[in-house]
Amino acid sequence: FGVKTKTDSMNSLQGPKLAQVFPSDLFDEVLKNLTDTTLDGPNMLATLNNVPVLRNKYFSVEPYILRSLVIISLELSEPFLDSIPSKLEVKDHVSQDWPNDIPLGMSTLDANLLCSFTTWKLLQHEQTLSTIFD
Repeated sequence: FGVKTKTDSMNSLQGPKLAQVFPSDLFDEVLKNLTDTTLDGPNMLATLNNVPVLRNKYFSVEPYILRSLVIISLELSEPFLDSIPSKLEVKDHVSQDWPNDIPLGMSTLDANLLCSFTTWKLLQHEQTLSTIFD
């Protein structure tokens, strides 16, 4: 989106301008949806239709229109952690900054939890995703 954010050092080595493939004016709404952790909100999912993909010489991308774009956030979800039986004491042992500030090497618990979290998020959005992949 070509917008500098606090996570650029973690996910974009080339910086926001060189990595831009989507229009910047879409960023604020996408970010709002990706960080909404309320159960009645978008729940950390951004969906866009007919999205312009911009020319990007750095990545050798030519412009076109993307029919559907779905972005699923890694924002912490208390409902996910609450879905794990308390007897497992996962909340007591997961890294403090999980899942947003994960070091290059992570514990086995953090890695397995990240995989489970991804599966949980996909299942939460199964209906939305099924319309895209039909």
